[in-house]
Amino acid sequence: MELCDQLEPVTSCELNCTYAEVNFNLYFKNMSIITLDGCETQVIDQFIGQSILFNIILYLAIYNSHDINDIPEGSSKISQVQWLDLSHNNIQQMNGLGENNAIRYLSLNYNQIDSIHEDTVANLTFLEQLHLEGNLIEHISNDLWSVFDKLEHLNFINLDNNSIK
Repeated sequence: MELCDQLEPVTSCELNCTYAEVNFNLYFKNMSIITLDGCETQVIDQFIGQSILFNIILYLAIYNSHDINDIPEGSSKISQVQWLDLSHNNIQQMNGLGENNAIRYLSLNYNQIDSIHEDTVANLTFLEQLHLEGNLIEHISNDLWSVFDKLEHLNFINLDNNSIK
């Protein structure tokens, strides 16, 4: 899809910033799926900022953006996001998810996360799957396991390829 096309019926957008000239005169009225691959933080923030206006994004994936050290601020403000995939970035902390409790699938595979704080996960009340494969996590506290137990929809946690002792 060429820069998400500017046609009204478009419901998904895949933007590879490595190959595309970024133009934000997009029509987000019916957009529900956004995938950003290799974009810089500034591009991601601008893209998400425009999509917040319509608040119907259900799937948001941001891959291979190596200058991203934190979860992009705007991603938590898109309150309808149910599938958030931020794999293959350099995210170090799981901060910035508190405002969005609609997330059902969260993937932070292959980042630089070394710990998970209980309060970060506790508000994700509809979370069904948590993917944290290939990070730097060394320990899961008993308090965090208790939070996981309280999330009644959570049925899958992937912590493979970490250094958990």
